[in-house]
Amino acid sequence: MTTTGETGAVTPFVTVVVLNWNGLRLLPPCLEAVAQTDYPAGQWETVVVDNASTDGSAEWVEANHPWVRVRRNPGNWGFGRGNNPAMRDAPGPFVVLLNSDTRVRPGWLRALVETMDAEPRAGAATAKLLFPDDGPRQGQIQNAGGMLLPDGSGRDRGTVVDAGRVSHEPDDGRYDVREEVFFFCGAAVMLRKAALEEVGYFDERYFMYYEDLDLSWRLRMHGWNVVFAPDAVVQHEHAASSGEWSPLFTYNVERNRPLMLMKLAPWRLAVTEAGRYVAELGLNVARVAYWAIRHRQRGPLPHPS
Repeated sequence: MTTTGETGAVTPFVTVVVLNWNGLRLLPPCLEAVAQTDYPAGQWETVVVDNASTDGSAEWVEANHPWVRVRRNPGNWGFGRGNNPAMRDAPGPFVVLLNSDTRVRPGWLRALVETMDAEPRAGAATAKLLFPDDGPRQGQIQNAGGMLLPDGSGRDRGTVVDAGRVSHEPDDGRYDVREEVFFFCGAAVMLRKAALEEVGYFDERYFMYYEDLDLSWRLRMHGWNVVFAPDAVVQHEHAASSGEWSPLFTYNVERNRPLMLMKLAPWRLAVTEAGRYVAELGLNVARVAYWAIRHRQRGPLPHPS
């Protein structure tokens, strides 16, 4: 589904999918930013996929943003399973995934489309993710595409880990070049439907986390590329729904990496990392206990959006 403008340029139709679970706090700034998207009218649509929210967020979208189509899942299906039906039903050549804790900046959608047009073997174009302007990490890179480390784990470009301490590089121009990366971040990415039809959609065994690296790896195995689009700038709160190092976060990260490696990696690496998983189980239990102590006054555990 495309149209041709007066200059002869082809404008592809794009479906923007925003996954939601109880995101009443997050959706207003997210959708307000999406509404300002500079892209030809009639050539894009926005679908909020609701994972059986109980906070009235789906009803809020219908009442306040009639230009958005709300699609309801019967349960909290997580990220991959939650997104897959809307992705399959997208009528155009491209589908965009946005987390509910994102705020897009002007020009973001055109930049993603231009990247895909310039890179015909790009199965995915991943945006530049920055931490929010109103937070303590303002001006820092949250994700500039991802790289695969020797142990089979994923690392966001822009994230520095030194002796267990995590910091983030500034958005000072070092990540302003369009280039191939190993994996995209599912918080803000454009995917090519033709590539998805060839390699498959998200593996629904991952409830959340590592499903984007898994799909990126499969794209690469089939000859598609993952390209970083630096002009598509999106602010991202990161782990707003799950809570970093919460029990939900830790369980899914530590469960899904061995699953991915057993599925896609050379067998020696997969076996080695399965052993590491067992060895580090105690450390992860300690992380969860520390998180629980710090958050014991903050109510029930969150779920993914």
